[in-house]
Formats: sequence, C-alpha cells, structure tokens
Amino acid sequence: MDDCKLSFSRLGKTCSSQTKTDTDVAQEKLLDAILKTVRVDKDDPVKAWEEHRKNLNEKAEFLNSKNFVALHYTSKGTDLTVGTS
Repeated sequence: MDDCKLSFSRLGKTCSSQTKTDTDVAQEKLLDAILKTVRVDKDDPVKAWEEHRKNLNEKAEFLNSKNFVALHYTSKGTDLTVGTS
C-alpha cells in the first residue's frame, strides 16, 4: 500500500522517507519547478504575473523599436541566428 499522502496545502504528495521512490522525488522536483514557473510560490502571484508581463512588454517594445532583422547568439557550442520578421 502507498504510504504517500496528498497534500493540498502544498499541491503535492508527501511520503515518509522510507517509502519515497525516485519517481516520487522526481515528481516533487517537477511540481516545485512548475509552481515556481507559474509564480504560485510568491506571496502575491497575481502581482508577480503583472510585474512579469510589464517587464516582458518593456523588453518587447525595446526590441521592436530597434527594428532588428535578426538576433545572433553565439557561445561555446552555440551559433544561432533568429530572424525577427
């Protein structure tokens, strides 16, 4: 029988340390990454999304104002050109 319990307060399941499988650990890490990505880990997720959207819009306006034809990214093992039109 599964010793794990669903935790609604944390939106995941918790298991005693003896019964955690690699899959349980991987699922917990995935859930943590998802919650961080969607900003549920913030005190005010709605405000965090509003700030994120404002930041993205500012960056988009800046890039659009430059009328770039392409963006070229290079680093060790990377040579990527992305057309913008």
